[in-house]
Amino acid sequence: MRLLVILMVACSSVRAAPVVVALGDSVTVGVRRDGSVLADQTFVALLERELRKTYPDARVLNSGIGGNTSSQMLARLDKDVLSQHPQVKIRRLLW
Repeated sequence: MRLLVILMVACSSVRAAPVVVALGDSVTVGVRRDGSVLADQTFVALLERELRKTYPDARVLNSGIGGNTSSQMLARLDKDVLSQHPQVKIRRLLW
């Protein structure tokens, strides 16, 4: 819930449809091969649904790659995150 409130504040000054990019590891990807978590059940999908209640054209992009380390995420920051011109960036990583 706190993350949603922070996103709402961050997006409040955006004139175009807000773009949020979530960068992370398998926790960000969220989908499990065994089918126990589907794409529409990930935190990224849930966040987009909630954000679209206020910003119908909002996009939350999932840039998670399972097994990624912090240095691997940093290496792909420009290509996978900044190239999307997001108003908000989320980094999600578990140690």
